[in-house]
Amino acid sequence: MVRVALLTCFVLGCGGGDGAGPDAAPAGDGTGGAFPLTEAQIIHACVLFASCLEDGGVNRCFRDLNTSALSPDELLCLAAADGCARARACVGASLTPDPACTDPPACTGEVLTGCAGGRRYQLDCAFYEGGTCAAAPVPGCFCAEFGRCDGDRRIGCYGGRDSFLTIDCGLLGQTCVEAGGSADCVDGTSLACDVLASPRQWCEGADLVVCQSPGMTERIDCSRAISGWSCQDVPGRGPQCGWAADCAYDDLDETCNGSLLTACVGGRLQTIDCADHGFATCEPTSQGKAWCL
Repeated sequence: MVRVALLTCFVLGCGGGDGAGPDAAPAGDGTGGAFPLTEAQIIHACVLFASCLEDGGVNRCFRDLNTSALSPDELLCLAAADGCARARACVGASLTPDPACTDPPACTGEVLTGCAGGRRYQLDCAFYEGGTCAAAPVPGCFCAEFGRCDGDRRIGCYGGRDSFLTIDCGLLGQTCVEAGGSADCVDGTSLACDVLASPRQWCEGADLVVCQSPGMTERIDCSRAISGWSCQDVPGRGPQCGWAADCAYDDLDETCNGSLLTACVGGRLQTIDCADHGFATCEPTSQGKAWCL
């Protein structure tokens, strides 16, 4: 999932700059850390995700936490990263200024290269196992397999050929199990369920339970990844993991006031100072989103 967002970011341009500021000689190496992440850590990770890797805003990052579109190792890396260069390295990407570059997207082995917006990009499609660079229908990163287990690591497609994700199930206290031609992270509590029935997800105490294809439940301990999270039944949106149920991630516009960015963060309206994360200011983007610059 992240790679698709990254490619969009490179073509359209994202925040984060290329020279001084957040990309200049970052001190954090994007390694280490452990779950659960603190509130400060996950907010930092999502600010970098929205500003350096994606154009969907901070809200999108917290939504993706509820859809497993960010892997545990990506979250740990982003939480420890200091600046956009390190954040991009967390997903096998690099972006350098090159105003004269006009190269179209192309595959060099498993590396997608090209130019956009006066910048040269490289995206290692094989950074996570199961990814490959393919020239058709257009050059891009695609997944080569639809799910298998390597120990407790789940490798392969996640929802479609252009959406893939490698998950270390063990980081969340789960194991990888192959079934029905795919693989999933499970914790031993899965039960049969009807994927056509409604609702497909619900709260059981602090846990979020989701009926996944091909018809087995997945129990998510919301506090396992993010400290203080529990299952919240958000009015009009249904159950999701978060700190509160005051807002949903796609229900409100993100706003800027100088360096201050206001967004729906873990189910509550919260103001974040971009300066606390190495950026100079906040800038609104299209479709009611915002990022730090």
